[in-house]
Amino acid sequence: MTTREEAYKRIDRACENGREICLIVWAIPDVVQACLDHDKTISEEDAVNVLNLVEGKHDPSYGVNWDTLWIFAQDVIAMREEEKEIAVATSVLPSSDVKPAETGVKYPEIEVTLVGQDGNAFAILGAVSKAMRRGGVANDKVKEFMGEAMSGDYDHLLQTCMKWVNVN
Repeated sequence: MTTREEAYKRIDRACENGREICLIVWAIPDVVQACLDHDKTISEEDAVNVLNLVEGKHDPSYGVNWDTLWIFAQDVIAMREEEKEIAVATSVLPSSDVKPAETGVKYPEIEVTLVGQDGNAFAILGAVSKAMRRGGVANDKVKEFMGEAMSGDYDHLLQTCMKWVNVN
């Protein structure tokens, strides 16, 4: 999401030489309201995630409107619900004695602990990509991982993480 400082810099550049601009701002309260309009609630943290998705994936040909916020909010809400279901399901799974090298993991030397951590999809993406960078993985491979991980639902995200690094 664009920080306040980044926004001010963009505005200053756009207004150089007295040029006029049109500025439309969407914020956390707007996401909350879009959800309330559909009888759903959303946390402030998840509203930030919605704004990040909107900023990163919106189509400028269509712009952003209340429906756009609601569509992305539904994705975040669904991911949060899947996180809860998976947390319950994985809490009863037995541990595995399979070695990382036997699993076909792309970077088995990179270990990421997700158990007991924030289960938010964005937190998981951040933890894995950070570990990959610290492990010396090339930026293009990290971007490839991110693209693959974000191309599906929450379950796909977790499967992709386990395919790329040793998750424990």
